[in-house]
Amino acid sequence: MLISIIIPFKERIPFLLETIRSIRGQVHENWECILVDDGSSPESLQLILKVIKDDLRFQLHAKASGIKSGACASRNYGASLAKGEGIIFFDSDDILMPEALVIREKALESAREMRESFVISPALKFNDRPENAENFFSFPYKTMRSDLERFLRHEIPWTTGSYTWLKAEWERNPVKWDEKLNGFQDFMLSTQTLLSGIHYSRIYEADWYYREGDYQKISTRGTHTEESLDRVMELCLTITNSDGFKNADRAAQKMFKQVFYNFMINYKGVRKSCKFGFIDTRRDCYKNFFWSQTAFSRIPMLSRLMKKLYDRGL
Repeated sequence: MLISIIIPFKERIPFLLETIRSIRGQVHENWECILVDDGSSPESLQLILKVIKDDLRFQLHAKASGIKSGACASRNYGASLAKGEGIIFFDSDDILMPEALVIREKALESAREMRESFVISPALKFNDRPENAENFFSFPYKTMRSDLERFLRHEIPWTTGSYTWLKAEWERNPVKWDEKLNGFQDFMLSTQTLLSGIHYSRIYEADWYYREGDYQKISTRGTHTEESLDRVMELCLTITNSDGFKNADRAAQKMFKQVFYNFMINYKGVRKSCKFGFIDTRRDCYKNFFWSQTAFSRIPMLSRLMKKLYDRGL
């Protein structure tokens, strides 16, 4: 089985070179690696070309005219170029273990027989050197809570590099990488995919390393544009109105709302957040009044009321 590995990148060349070495060292040799540049310097691109020129399984692509910047657009573009039966979306600073593609190919074959769309692989996390990794990125096994409820509680069960999709299933899946988002990208993809009821399976053996820390990634939570913030709110409202969310554990619902309540108030402020139903004053009693349909239908009145209370220092 040909497996396509899609890596968006922007500079960060030392990390990317480590990632490339880990791919080149795979025991399973039937792969292609699609590197999608998101605006690196000519010098950086020349260095990458020098490293990959002797291995035709690597492809270096600049995004076509009209395609947005950002990791999500790069991943979607890379997926459109992929020729493999399996697709892995991988970050430019993470590391694949040598047996990773062997393990994932076997799991994908089984998933196809079971009519599943993707498989999930756990990761070990590291800061300096992958050989020093000891702990899982997240608890990789099934728990009493569903994976959807774990995401709603922000007990993130997996992240970008965990996915291996059957390409045909990825193309059928209506949920794609949301190109308006500068953050919460894998969270929103995973949550919406789980809400759609899609079937998947797990690999219980870690086969990759997740690099912790913020190393000037293409997308970070500190660089939200106004478009991205508005999109986060739209998706949160879509999620909270879904049947899957309404049937979830009430504690998970509350945790989801509280996390995004705090996030949006932090970024958009009190008055702008009221526009989308985010209610805030300096009294905690208002914090429970959040995103209900009743609140949303009364936003003009609530916005005026909250503005008066806030201006009075209440």
